[in-house]
Amino acid sequence: MLNWGGTAVFSFFILFLIFENVSGQNITREEKQVGGLFSVVSFPNLACRTDNNLNGTCMTRSECTAVNGEVQGSCARGFGGCCFIRIQACGGDVRYNQTYVQNPDYPSATMAISATEDRECVYRFYPPSSDTCNVRLDFAEFVMGPPDPKSSTWKCERGETDYVTVEHADGNMRSGIHLCGHNTGHHVYLDMGTPSSSPGYAELKLFLDSTNYQTFSRTWNILASFIDCNTPYTPPRGCQRFFFGNLGTGIVEAYNYNQPIKAYAARLNGFHTVCIRREKGMCQISYVPPDVDTDDEGFAVNGDPASLFKGRVACKHPSPVACASYIRITQGSATGITPYGFPPGGRCDRHCGRRLCDTHQGCTSSDHDVIISRVIPFRLEIELRPHSPTSYENRGYKLNYAQSAC
Repeated sequence: MLNWGGTAVFSFFILFLIFENVSGQNITREEKQVGGLFSVVSFPNLACRTDNNLNGTCMTRSECTAVNGEVQGSCARGFGGCCFIRIQACGGDVRYNQTYVQNPDYPSATMAISATEDRECVYRFYPPSSDTCNVRLDFAEFVMGPPDPKSSTWKCERGETDYVTVEHADGNMRSGIHLCGHNTGHHVYLDMGTPSSSPGYAELKLFLDSTNYQTFSRTWNILASFIDCNTPYTPPRGCQRFFFGNLGTGIVEAYNYNQPIKAYAARLNGFHTVCIRREKGMCQISYVPPDVDTDDEGFAVNGDPASLFKGRVACKHPSPVACASYIRITQGSATGITPYGFPPGGRCDRHCGRRLCDTHQGCTSSDHDVIISRVIPFRLEIELRPHSPTSYENRGYKLNYAQSAC
């Protein structure tokens, strides 16, 4: 389960103590005789909801004060306080579960400090225990400078717009994700490595572009949750995004997909892996974008939106067909079992263009194909390169997925 950082303990005088399960939390008693009335009650530091409907951790008031938190509501049937922890500053160290990192003026926006000096905010995430495998960052709010086409392509690049990077705790394992723009509602997982990993902390860096976006209104509110190893919601190693539950159904969208204005065109760059937990009894997964007549950019990985409405399939980059940007559905096909494409008998499972299609150069006058994969674990490999002209305002992808029995 999520690592809540230990067990809270507090003492109180009572005449009778009722043993029960309080709000799903197991409360136990260790009796110590002090005039026959003194007992110690222990409860786990589980997640709770604050009075403001935010995430917190159930602690004693003294524990909450010790970690610079604020008690906002009660938990464990009044035995504990729901501790709200945040770092409202341009950078800082995160050591406690369910910590929010926020821009200095949150909920108001933050701007760059001058036209000549970029601003850098660095947050470091330290594992609270040796059993911590990941930290999950949920972007409750994330509005940064947009992908900028100053060098003829839409991309997040330092020196042209805001530039956000995330790095794993193991220095030899890079995340491959570069972010900017509008990413509210998205998340990313970072690997915490092992106790001997160097540097031993995961990192989130935000570079605020002063030259091009000095007066841009930036807002971020990011929840950090530490994940223990070997739980049902611990992602496989190397997965930057991880989806689970909901009976094996859901939606995977490109970062920056739901940009509210045209300036946020999702021409991003970087490589990352999306993983989906296999639910009980399921052995295959299918992917399909929204109907074209509902959303004509539900699959817009590259290509001219004015004329190139077709799907492309490649076995590898750059040959025999170049999919410089692609979504790889591992050994995916219309049936999940029939080889197709080239080389003969092999599977071409890298998809690009402006249709998700089972055949190369196909689906030009029809809707998307449903692509099925039976390779476990279920995963998507995403590589987006900033190679399109600025007129190709491709949004990326929106894939509905559903697991099923074979």
